[in-house]
Amino acid sequence: MQFNIDGDRIRLRCYCPAGTTQMLCKHVTSLLAGDRTILFPTCDPALFDEALAVLTQSGAVENCRQMTARLAELEREFKKAKIELKEKLCGTLREGGSFI
Repeated sequence: MQFNIDGDRIRLRCYCPAGTTQMLCKHVTSLLAGDRTILFPTCDPALFDEALAVLTQSGAVENCRQMTARLAELEREFKKAKIELKEKLCGTLREGGSFI
């Protein structure tokens, strides 16, 4: 993982398969969540603490927490909608309803 600070710009880049495709990978998410377990034993504890402090001060940690909460909410809504649609489809098939 690469961590750069340039003025008020913070850049995190991970070189795992997800990170190389510009996806928010579990390594970056773990850093933003303050979870060092996924990064050890290769992560320097002092560097981790420094990076986390900078990210916290910049607001990135709070932003990630809010986005994670919103994603969980959307996943719950999606699961609920999926169940409702399946129930509707099953009901239509069971009752011989029309799909037109």
